[in-house]
Amino acid sequence: MEQQADVIGKIHRVSFVRLLPDDERKPTNDSSFSFDYINVFYHRSKNPIKNHFAKKQALKLAFSTIKGISIIHGHVSYPGGWMFVLAKKMFNCPLVLTEHGSYFSATVKWKFPMSYIVQKTINSADKVIAVSSFLARFITQRFPQLEVSVVGNPIVVDVFNKPSIPSESIRFLHISTLDEIKNAMPIIDAFERVLQRYPSAYLTIVSDEDYTRYKELVVERKMEENVSFFGPVKHEEIPTFYQQADCFVLNSNFETFSIVIAEAWSSGIPVISTPVGIAYEKNEQSLIQVDGSSESLVNAISYFIDNKEKYQSNEIKECALPFSSTAFIEKITIVYESLLNTK
Repeated sequence: MEQQADVIGKIHRVSFVRLLPDDERKPTNDSSFSFDYINVFYHRSKNPIKNHFAKKQALKLAFSTIKGISIIHGHVSYPGGWMFVLAKKMFNCPLVLTEHGSYFSATVKWKFPMSYIVQKTINSADKVIAVSSFLARFITQRFPQLEVSVVGNPIVVDVFNKPSIPSESIRFLHISTLDEIKNAMPIIDAFERVLQRYPSAYLTIVSDEDYTRYKELVVERKMEENVSFFGPVKHEEIPTFYQQADCFVLNSNFETFSIVIAEAWSSGIPVISTPVGIAYEKNEQSLIQVDGSSESLVNAISYFIDNKEKYQSNEIKECALPFSSTAFIEKITIVYESLLNTK
């Protein structure tokens, strides 16, 4: 959300509102951003009803100090969609809603208040955007009459567009939170089998979350010379990992966009992935799709090793261009102008 606001802020004036409990006060502004950071604080209570009204009053006070707003752009309808609806009423202007929420997955059962808040937010929105056609498909399954536009998340292409670092090994990279939805364990299982045929293959796993059980499994299977772990890692250090990789591997059960895929393509390396997020649409020059099983991963990794020369860096980088900051700002400006011109 901050990244989108930063890109938009280079063209349009943006006020970024962040609601926080008063016992979690953070700096009001970061001068490196191109938008105005507005932190709104409320008194946290153990009573959820008191909490809601405290948040509402704090937001109303903050909104009253902001002048000249033409568009409300909210991100993710649950749990904060009610704030976008409130802002629309106060500023009396169009509401654009960008959805990133994984709760649109068919496996997630909606209960109150989720169903109420999502429904009310979407009904209040003048334009609903999904960050991928994959997510748009799931949104329209929940809301069949809804018109959903697709505008992917922006990445700073030049940050990742660096020369690769040569190596004698064939290097694979995985970056994720390693939680259940990322389904990373089959990658370890598959890599164990891959090493039997390709002993020079190497896998790097980067995660800011606890990877202890994965590391223990690698040691137990005597793979520590071919698998390494890093994290937590600063965001500015991430591009180096792509530079050192030949192929990126993702095995998620669900992704709304998957910024790591766009980053991999921008770095000129192909992706092995389940058909989620922006990997939903097949692209033979930059993507090998798998079904999430270790068997499928073994086949895909082996295929890449045997056909590595087929994947041309310059062609792969072109696949990332639709997610450049320039492409994003052009698409989002068209959305804004279409709403403002109908007023």
